[in-house]
Amino acid sequence: MPIMELLLQHGPAHAGAADFGGRTPCHMAALKGHLGAVQRLVRARADAAAQALDGRTPLDMARRGQHARVIGYLEGLQRQAEADGEALLAARAVLRTLLQRAADAAAAGTP
Repeated sequence: MPIMELLLQHGPAHAGAADFGGRTPCHMAALKGHLGAVQRLVRARADAAAQALDGRTPLDMARRGQHARVIGYLEGLQRQAEADGEALLAARAVLRTLLQRAADAAAAGTP
């Protein structure tokens, strides 16, 4: 992990650097079952759902390596992202409704 820390010290953008196949450090850490490295990369803003050129994500790589702890962690992140996405859609719908009501009230000349 010292090499990874050195890489991240030069800027968090390195957390998402990809190789010729589009694999990121998160892909490789997941493939090797390095849960601590995956967690560190995610804290450094690595995209845990990044797709390599072959379409595989770090979760796919963890499954390929049969690393249950990494799989569980990445599935938890995936569930959280899905829940956050649903909450965002609901908030947008409420905002759209409120804006429409305000526009309707303005058009009708009522405050």
